[in-house]
Amino acid sequence: MFLDLIAEIVATYRAPRAAIRRVIDRVENWSDVALIFGVAYCISSIAAVAVALVFDGGAGAGIVSLVSSLVFSVVAYAIIAALIFQVGRFFGGKAAFIDIVAAIGWHSLATSPFAPIVALAAYAVHLEGGRAIFGLAQLGVAVVAIWLLSKFVAEAHGFQSALRVGFALIAGAMAIGLVFSALLAGFIS
Repeated sequence: MFLDLIAEIVATYRAPRAAIRRVIDRVENWSDVALIFGVAYCISSIAAVAVALVFDGGAGAGIVSLVSSLVFSVVAYAIIAALIFQVGRFFGGKAAFIDIVAAIGWHSLATSPFAPIVALAAYAVHLEGGRAIFGLAQLGVAVVAIWLLSKFVAEAHGFQSALRVGFALIAGAMAIGLVFSALLAGFIS
């Protein structure tokens, strides 16, 4: 079963649209989505805890940190899914909400092998040359993550162009960032 999961994740990088179509077709209910998200969260958390144990003796690797991270992840996951669903529908997308949630959950799982890179980047300031190396690594992870998500969303909504979806995802993220920056600036001053 574990090897099948690994094979499906590898297949996701070889043919992302076909892989996400298989996932969407297999997801029958919300418990399937919760399982995908739960496995992705566990893999990412194990990586974060392992890195925290190595670099600072486990500070930040406690249960409170994990629970708060889980709550944040679930809230962020729900907001992102709702936005992608609604914006996609506005532009003629055909996906059901559970399809988008499954696609985002699978995206989390498929990109979870990159969790050590993301976790190590937080400690890169302590490593000789670490900032540059992990900065470039994180840029690479971001490019791969956007590429995959654009393929997944395009397939789920029935859009032909994943490139357009990718640009829309980037533009949406930038717009959200600008709004939050303006709100935060107003809140701080």
